[in-house]
Amino acid sequence: VSHFKVVNPKVWSIETPYLHTLKTVLRSGGKIVDTYETTFGIRTVRFDPNEGFFLNGKHLKIKGTADHQDHAGVGIAIPDALQEFRAKQLKELGSNAIRTAHNPPGPELLDACDRLGILVLDENRLMGINQEHYDCLKRFMKRDRNHPSVVLWSLGNEEWGIESNIKGARVGSTMQAFAERFDSSRAFTAAISGGWDNGTGMVTQVMGFNYILQGNIDEHHKKFPWQAGIGTEESNTGGTRGIYVSDDSKAHMAPTTRENAGTEAGWKFYSARPFLSGLFYWTGFDYRGEMNPYDWPAISSQYGILDLCGYPKDISYYLRSWWGNNPVLHIVPDWNLKGHVGQETKVTVYSNC
Repeated sequence: VSHFKVVNPKVWSIETPYLHTLKTVLRSGGKIVDTYETTFGIRTVRFDPNEGFFLNGKHLKIKGTADHQDHAGVGIAIPDALQEFRAKQLKELGSNAIRTAHNPPGPELLDACDRLGILVLDENRLMGINQEHYDCLKRFMKRDRNHPSVVLWSLGNEEWGIESNIKGARVGSTMQAFAERFDSSRAFTAAISGGWDNGTGMVTQVMGFNYILQGNIDEHHKKFPWQAGIGTEESNTGGTRGIYVSDDSKAHMAPTTRENAGTEAGWKFYSARPFLSGLFYWTGFDYRGEMNPYDWPAISSQYGILDLCGYPKDISYYLRSWWGNNPVLHIVPDWNLKGHVGQETKVTVYSNC
């Protein structure tokens, strides 16, 4: 192990994502036989059980989205420029964080987040404590640990067979102890959908809540006052971009959400509780699969804040109103809605004016 002192370093932040480069030179017999450049950033991160998330000692509310790595026309074989486009589209909303769901991302996404100043919750594929699970966890952490954008590790997502019982606690604590051998500078979480008080949620350094409807977050905080918390997954207002009257025959869905859930309910809940570090909406982009409530020939989810191509849906202006720094005034739909002229129409206004 070698130690170096960096004098007066420029720190990495979401406003000024400054990157340093370490050049490693390998010599043999006085000759250079190999060189390698490693990009890294210098910053501090901390999750506090009462006050939330801190970047470089400054409090910051995490305003994030969870995202599958697929895009219209290319699937998951995403060109580097498209990775950057997707990250920029989310940042333009006022978002400052991405959760990789539910597997390690292409490293090009992390490169883009490093350059753009976007926080990342980097997620492991599968929980378990056999050699295969250990090897996967080790490889992904060693690959990604030099990225300053990565501020939190996720050990896994919605392991329904173990998350709400003692097996989840045992597996979670064992994985956490193993993973700290490769990086102890960041905390660990797991995205948990239920049984928060009785399984994996008993041991994770940062509690990952999947959906406020799944339990009582305030009560969990009282039972586990040492534990920081974050919304690893929260309901968004689903729907087809530009559609205001549902047509099930075409899988066209007007904006819809479950009762007491959705974009507005989620943000109001998390923003009102200082002990919660922030949240990740499900999802930033529409993605192939999970086309609820439809079936074939529908092929894509419609949970996104942005559609499959990255165009913003109306609900994005709700978040822009809260998250951004610019004036927002967005009125939908047109009061001369095609096919409904003369009928009473619900008009929604998203604004911070």
